[in-house]
Amino acid sequence: SEALYRVREEVAGIPLPVDAVGRTNEVSGTVVFDAQGRVVRELSVARVNLNSLRSDESRRDNFVRQNTLQTSRYPEAVLVPTEVRGLPWPLPQEGSAAVTIMGDLTIRDVARCVEWTGTATFEPGAMRIEARTEFTFADFSLQQPRVPLVLSVEDLIRLEADIRFQLVDAEG
Repeated sequence: SEALYRVREEVAGIPLPVDAVGRTNEVSGTVVFDAQGRVVRELSVARVNLNSLRSDESRRDNFVRQNTLQTSRYPEAVLVPTEVRGLPWPLPQEGSAAVTIMGDLTIRDVARCVEWTGTATFEPGAMRIEARTEFTFADFSLQQPRVPLVLSVEDLIRLEADIRFQLVDAEG
């Protein structure tokens, strides 16, 4: 599994804006469905270790950890899924489906309902969901980076997740 962020930035000495991309494989969690295929919110959570986010620039990583995300105080981003639309039930053994995931995302101490869109792919005993969402820095009370070598940072954060789930039948 992998989670990542993308933020468009314009850096001194580079002629075009580029995406700053930070990624981590430190993603964990569980999603529990009831007999009708609805998310059991109280038993479902996904966590991303924000301290483990890495980009191609260690100075950016340090700035993001210390200033933007304050990972010494808030080491995780937490998503509590509340609904998955478009997911066939019971889950198939193969194929794919377009899905929309609604959930409460907490970054630092701010929680917001966020909509993710993507694709669920099925195979025997597993499901993979690739999904994305976007929001502004202000949506989560995050300060937009302002540093000398970075001329501008777009006020849009794009998150992407590629999560592999092992399917477990609670009755089995």
